[in-house]
Amino acid sequence: MRSASEPELAIETQIASLRSVGKPGYEGVFLSFEAGLSAYHERVQKSREITDRITALAERTAQRNDTAGENDAVQAIAEALFGNRVEARKRAAAALKLSSNRRVQIAVAATEALEGDTVRAQALADDLEKRFPDDTLFQNCLLPMTRAQLALNHSDPETAINILQRAKPYELAVEDNLVSAFVRGNSYLAANSPAEAGAEFQRVLDHRPVVLSAPWGALAHLGLARAYATQGDTAKAHAAYQDFFTLWKEADPDVPILIQAKSEYAKLQ
Repeated sequence: MRSASEPELAIETQIASLRSVGKPGYEGVFLSFEAGLSAYHERVQKSREITDRITALAERTAQRNDTAGENDAVQAIAEALFGNRVEARKRAAAALKLSSNRRVQIAVAATEALEGDTVRAQALADDLEKRFPDDTLFQNCLLPMTRAQLALNHSDPETAINILQRAKPYELAVEDNLVSAFVRGNSYLAANSPAEAGAEFQRVLDHRPVVLSAPWGALAHLGLARAYATQGDTAKAHAAYQDFFTLWKEADPDVPILIQAKSEYAKLQ
């Protein structure tokens, strides 16, 4: 099993490189990387503060609001994945106020699906599917991921797994970053197929240069731990939980998914 400290090396290298450039226009890019790395380690308050700085920067420099909206949308997804439902909704609403581009709207649809607003997520997904019929990555990655999460919300993991089959050829693309594999892993867990779930989470962990600081990169450790625990492999489950806790050693203590993970780990002892 890889060290939990390895995944952040590529991101930290990019941040250091951006710091050394010292040219106007790079601040927003640097802040986006830093916000992502903070979210990856679930230093959620810091990530929120940086995202707010990106919005302020866009306004101050008269930049288009698309970048700021996309960062709010990414933050919304992270909040939803971590169980911070109120903040997820707040960020999603803020993103839509800043921008109505396709990336923001699908991220908001995914956020709504993750935090359980099935009706809103379904409406957004249906609208986007009609408006962008020729967008290959959207139609085969982001849209299936959202629809799969909607199926999970209806306790239908088999449908979620089937929906996500179309994403497999595209999962290493930047539009997906293996989020489809992560959702597929959760779907297999819900379908009581832990071996298949573990393979999906391991796939996420094995492709750090693709996943970078996406929050599901950190949560894949937790997914793998749950897969091992379901299989009855206590030793491997213990190690995977420890990898997750090491990665989140500086996490804000009140994060719902972290509290849940600690409860699961305690029962494993």
